[in-house]
Amino acid sequence: MNRIVRVLLLTGLALWSLNAQAQSARLRAANKQFDNLSYVSAVRAYEEFLRVDKKKDPAETRDALIKLGYSYRKLQDTRNAERVYGELVKSYTDLDSEVYLYYAQSLAANGKYRESQKMYSQYGEKQGQDLRGRRFTVSYMDMSRFYQDSSSYRLYNLPINSRQADFSPMYYKGGIVFVSARDESGVVKRVFNWNQTPFLDLYFHPDTNQLRVPGADLTRSVNSAVVGGGSDPKTAGNEVVADAQPLSKAEIFSRTLNTKYHEGPMTFTKDQNYIVFTRNNTSKGKAGKSSDGVKKLKLYSSVNKNGKWVDIQEVPFNSNEYSVGHPAFSADNTKMYFASDMPGGYGGQISTSLNSVMASGDARKYGQGNQYGG
Repeated sequence: MNRIVRVLLLTGLALWSLNAQAQSARLRAANKQFDNLSYVSAVRAYEEFLRVDKKKDPAETRDALIKLGYSYRKLQDTRNAERVYGELVKSYTDLDSEVYLYYAQSLAANGKYRESQKMYSQYGEKQGQDLRGRRFTVSYMDMSRFYQDSSSYRLYNLPINSRQADFSPMYYKGGIVFVSARDESGVVKRVFNWNQTPFLDLYFHPDTNQLRVPGADLTRSVNSAVVGGGSDPKTAGNEVVADAQPLSKAEIFSRTLNTKYHEGPMTFTKDQNYIVFTRNNTSKGKAGKSSDGVKKLKLYSSVNKNGKWVDIQEVPFNSNEYSVGHPAFSADNTKMYFASDMPGGYGGQISTSLNSVMASGDARKYGQGNQYGG
């Protein structure tokens, strides 16, 4: 009898050990994807862990939910972020203040301003340095102020948009240069682990006249367009623009500037012969990393000579330890503004905030040795 009991106990312990190892392996796999900034894979792994092992260890469950919510936030999936942060706030009290901030932001992004107001209030109570808690608590008491000028503008989806991200347009020689993850070339598609989309590149559309018909329905590229967005010229009551030309296709802006990593946003000087653009930290085709293993963003400059972009150089205030990006020249080319998470600034990471830092100096003379001051 004792032998049977011992066998049963040993079997139970063995099964418990195997189950614990499997649980630990699932969580380790999820954490590894999270640490590698592979948020799509991290979401799948954390959801699997929580589905199978949610009730096993409260501390591990709490940490998994925090990282799952953050992953959804980084993927801009506000609905799932709201769901996860809501479960956290409902189930736990020992949460960092950022959880309440991220929950408030997710609720607001989903149009739930009253609920967001409550979370901003709790965020403000848990810390006193960041004034967003107080300000949004007051702002969301009266939403009408946010819509005072909404009737003065009409928004249209440009026909050059793709299914991927398209953003940061800059006028250039009668057209626009913009940033896109569309990656329309080649059979083998390289994707960014963060969100499993193609890497960003600079694209060019040669004719802004095809994009700037005032008030027209720009989502149509047919032989006629109706100003005002109507589909029937007889009933629209507005001017008809006839015989619109077929839309030109966006093309790669420069195969010299574009690499296998991210490029953009960018800015041009007034004569459009000098560019400063954002790119992942690379040197001679090899990626550089910070001390914590992250490829930061850097700014690079280039000059247009005889129609080709040459002499690509880093700006002197780049660093392997923080990101510098999103440049914009002032109208007179005497200053350049950019975003950075360098020490001494305000806001969050460069991917979520634009902390404008002014760099002094004449951008036109930069290539001749003028130094920018941070």
